[in-house]
Amino acid sequence: MTTEHLRVGAAARDPREETPTMEPIPETREALRSLSVTSPSDVEASMRRLAELVLELVPTAVGLSLSVREAGLTFTMVSTDERVAALDGVQYLGGGPCVDAARTGDEVAMDDSLSEQRWHEYALAACATGVRSSLSIPVLRGEEAVGALNLYAADPHGFDGRADALRALVRASTGLAAANADLSFSSRAEAQTAPGTLRERGVVDTAVGFLAASRSVSIREARQLLDDAAVRAKVDVPTLAATVLRTPGPLDAL
Repeated sequence: MTTEHLRVGAAARDPREETPTMEPIPETREALRSLSVTSPSDVEASMRRLAELVLELVPTAVGLSLSVREAGLTFTMVSTDERVAALDGVQYLGGGPCVDAARTGDEVAMDDSLSEQRWHEYALAACATGVRSSLSIPVLRGEEAVGALNLYAADPHGFDGRADALRALVRASTGLAAANADLSFSSRAEAQTAPGTLRERGVVDTAVGFLAASRSVSIREARQLLDDAAVRAKVDVPTLAATVLRTPGPLDAL
């Protein structure tokens, strides 16, 4: 197996199949341009190399993201693909390892999405996108947790026995990004929350109705929840909406 690609998860996909080269999603490139010191190429290169090293350690890895905590919110700074970003977004709506690791500074794992009991909606979304396990490793600035490196795998217990090596990779690869993680994502909010087609509008409207019913909030409040989570995950609203609709259970309040 080569390390030139990071695998993209899918429910029926063999993780050994060839997949596209890892490239940051457009929203990631835009966010990286807002870093005050670090250049986009530096962060992209660091994350690409990290993805290659993770794949060497965990052959069934299907994606990774770097989430940053700022002003009490956790949002996605870098993601290997939209599917991973959407999983981050589901966690911003209903909780999950990436949120808990960035908030508490503790390492948080989901061993098997089929038996996960803590984050029901995240587990359902993970199953729907071919992810069976995940590991979120906190990124620290001194003693303070400033984010998390989130790893996703296609098999259960995908990261067992590899935690020490993965922690070393996080320390070596995310220090520069964490030191300069002062992203301003307000400039991209409008573009992120504007569906482009009638079909997308239908998906978004359905997801908004689902959220309103499951969380007992108004349609306006449900749309705001979806928009905010999409901005934080750096994924477009229709992509997150489609992921939400693949989760048959309710999205409980945080």
